[in-house]
Amino acid sequence: MRSVKIFRMGSLSTAVDLEQVAYFLITGASRGIGATMAIETARKFKPGSVVVLLARSASGLESTRSTIQSVNPHITVITSSVDLASASKELLNEILDKSLAGRTASESPFRLAFIIHNVGTIGNVTQKAIDLDERTSWEEYFGTNVFNVAVLNSCFLRKFESVARKLVVNITSKACLAPFPSMTYYCAGKAAREMYFRVLADEEAGTNLTVLNYSPGPVDTEMTVEIQGQSHSAGIREYFQGLRDTTTILTTEQTTAKFLHVIQTGTYKSGDHVDYYDEYLPMDATFGNPFLFLTDLAWKIRVALPALILVGSMVFDFRWEIEINITTERIPLQDGEPRRDDAGDNNGAGRRAAGALAIGHYVDHEHADDGDDDVDDDEEYTDDDDYEDEHDLYDDLFSSTFGDDDDVDDDDDNDEDEQEENADGADGGDDEDEPNAGAGPGVNGTLRISRYTIVNIHNVHR
Repeated sequence: MRSVKIFRMGSLSTAVDLEQVAYFLITGASRGIGATMAIETARKFKPGSVVVLLARSASGLESTRSTIQSVNPHITVITSSVDLASASKELLNEILDKSLAGRTASESPFRLAFIIHNVGTIGNVTQKAIDLDERTSWEEYFGTNVFNVAVLNSCFLRKFESVARKLVVNITSKACLAPFPSMTYYCAGKAAREMYFRVLADEEAGTNLTVLNYSPGPVDTEMTVEIQGQSHSAGIREYFQGLRDTTTILTTEQTTAKFLHVIQTGTYKSGDHVDYYDEYLPMDATFGNPFLFLTDLAWKIRVALPALILVGSMVFDFRWEIEINITTERIPLQDGEPRRDDAGDNNGAGRRAAGALAIGHYVDHEHADDGDDDVDDDEEYTDDDDYEDEHDLYDDLFSSTFGDDDDVDDDDDNDEDEQEENADGADGGDDEDEPNAGAGPGVNGTLRISRYTIVNIHNVHR
């Protein structure tokens, strides 16, 4: 999984210039990742550089040596077939001395001393952790993958103590951070090995020594083929099979290219674990400082931040609620006191008050006080009546705004008729019998458009 890491630049950059005279030693160089790293790294060195290849397979070492000589014929390439599981400190020092041809490091032109600890074996993947009870098997595995790696590293650093710049690379794995079923030896060995190099980096901080733990990711090598074929865990077998079926497993060229980019750009801190899928953002990059500031701030207020977000959400929930009131009238009201049909009729006043009724609720003030006695016993109330009234209401509501010229003319005629009827009513003194004769049908409604928007519609027919 790809992740982004922030790198804070220190006073000493970890970037390394490979285009100089260097002494370069790499273990496990006969095949796979080691062979590709040896070839692509040696390609960059200047004439006078020395490359030392260590592995058990002499034929594999010779193949790697010939390829390096073809891509960079101006450097010296030395091979040594050795089993690091049993190599003594004396043997390792002898190999280093021979590669220097009798010179000391201080007498050599090397500006960079560079070692890659790539050697590694997978161990027994056919057994569970509970079944690994042979001490000799543990000693053999750790002898190759941990003990002699540390011994060789100490011999190398002492031999090249006087060189201006030293770079130590440990080829590690995600298995040192997370458990993988059937890979007990491998996980335990990688974890112990990486911790050794992290301690080394911490102890040598501020010197001319840089340490990198590089995890190459899942690569198509003989080791992953062995895991896929022999692991007792079905999940592990299916994982590597899926990578190959989908061609998402990495090649040695891909992971080597990423490795060279990391060490030449120096976007890591000495001792860091850098995975192939990691993306580093230097602190002095365009967005490095703001991003680091924001992440630091978020961490400092990690307790208060959820409460602030909750309070902010509540505030916006109140502030964003909008209420829209719409009033439509057939005839605009005149200035002055409204006409009271029945000043003493509290029910009449109540009938004139705007009510919060549901949309589509039709109120006919003309028959609001009619009792049950006004309903014909032979007539039945049906839903169709409400349906027709509701559609009449919608026609009445929107015709005054969106109607055509004919509708407006009809409305004017109706208004004149209503005014005449009101005048006749006033002259005839029939207000007591029909107290609401001058009032027309009206509607009041509330329409919630969204969570934050409410529309109140008041339609008055005067």
